[in-house]
This record gives sequence, C-alpha cells and structure tokens, in this order.
Amino acid sequence: MIIYDNYQIRRATVADAEILAHQRTEMWLAMKVLAPESAESMTQESLIYFREAVSIGEYIGWLVSPKDEPQTIVAGGGLSIKLSPPMFSQNGFTQPVGYAAHVFNVFVEPTHRKQGLARFIMETIKTFCQNANVKTITLNASIEGRPLYESLGYKVVDNFMRLRL
Repeated sequence: MIIYDNYQIRRATVADAEILAHQRTEMWLAMKVLAPESAESMTQESLIYFREAVSIGEYIGWLVSPKDEPQTIVAGGGLSIKLSPPMFSQNGFTQPVGYAAHVFNVFVEPTHRKQGLARFIMETIKTFCQNANVKTITLNASIEGRPLYESLGYKVVDNFMRLRL
C-alpha cells in the first residue's frame, strides 16, 4: 500500500468488481457519452467484465481511499497488458518485442477531484509498468483528462483508428 497526502492506494481484487463497475459507469456519465438510461446496463456489463478480467489478470487495477477510511473508495484506475510485436520507435529504429499496457477506467469521485488523485493513480501505474518491463503505455483521454496525461509525458497519436463490429 502506498500513501499520498491523506490517501492510500491498493491493488484491486475480484471482491472489488462492484466498485470497479460503478467507477466505469460514472466515468462515462461524467464524460457525457453514456445515456443515463443506459447506466444500469453499463454497470451490469462492467461487473461481468471485472469479475472475469481481474480473476485472470487481464485487468490490473488500483483503488484509492482516504487513509482514515480504507473502506471508502474515492478513485481508481487500471490497465491491461499484452505482449507486443516489434515496432518502430519515434526515431525510426526498431523497438524490440515487449509488453504494452493500455490504461483505462481512471476515475475520481467528484468530491475528491482536484487533489492530485488521478496523478497519484497514473504514477502508480507508471511505476508498476516500469517494474513489469512494459515498453509502451497507451490510453484514451477525455478533454478534461488530456492536460494531466500531457503533463506526465503522454503524446497524442494521429494514426489511431477503430472499426466497430
């Protein structure tokens, strides 16, 4: 467990699936991309995902609570890791085979925002990735989150595309 100011952070477990699902729903609602009438469906689908993903190590997450109230979760975030094929680096040279992480589900409850908790989560994730020999970290940033991620060294990539099936 790591302490930051008046908060502590710990790894999420399968027993935390409900709070992870809650945070995922609240994150999308706060970004105004999820219709409120779909919130319950998002929570239920997220619950299915987190129960499975955490149990098999597909999702590695962290939860933040006040030091004096460890049962009260006020923020969280996590990632998934996969083995990545060799790529080119920004200078045009070969980046060897390594692990790549994708960060998602970073959320801070409204009453605890502007206290550095998202940065605390992201620094925890970066340290974990460095120790796990992760070579690249990606994420999708909201408009509100972009300044934080840029201050941590993340760069916008222009060639990202998606196909929904």
